[in-house]
Amino acid sequence: MPEVRFYHLTTSTAKQAVPKLLSKTLLRGKRALVKLPEEEAVHTWNEHLWAYEADSFLPHGSIKDPDPDTQPIFLTHADENPGRAEYLFLIEGADRQDLEGFEMTAVLFEGADEAAVGWARGRWRQLRETALELSYWQQDEKGHWANKG
Repeated sequence: MPEVRFYHLTTSTAKQAVPKLLSKTLLRGKRALVKLPEEEAVHTWNEHLWAYEADSFLPHGSIKDPDPDTQPIFLTHADENPGRAEYLFLIEGADRQDLEGFEMTAVLFEGADEAAVGWARGRWRQLRETALELSYWQQDEKGHWANKG
C-alpha cells in the first residue's frame, strides 16, 4: 500500500532536511521526484542540491537537463514523473493529487509557518479518506525524526 509521510520540520528548514532524506532514498536504491510549487523554486533547489555540502553530491536534474528519465533525483513543478520515481517529495506547499503511483510520498512543511501547518492538517484529513497509509513525523529538539502517528 502506498505510504504518505508528513514531515513536520521544527528544528531545521526544508533546505537542511531534504538533502538528508534524498540521500537515504538513493541509499535504498530508489528514485526520487521532488515537486516544487513553481519553476523558479526548481532552479533554486537545483542550485542548492549542487552546493549544500562541500563533500557531498546528490545526482539530480530537472526538465532543463537532457535525458530526464535517467536522473535518480528529478526536480519539477509539473505533474510528471519521467524517471518513474518510486518516492515523491512535496516541498514548499507543492501538491499532487495522484499519490497512488508512488511507494512513498513525503509531505514536508515548516512548523513555524502557520499557513503551512494548516494546509498540512487539511491535506491529512483529505487523505484519511483514501486507501493510502499515513504517518506523521516530527523533529525532536536534536533534529531527529520521531513517528508521532
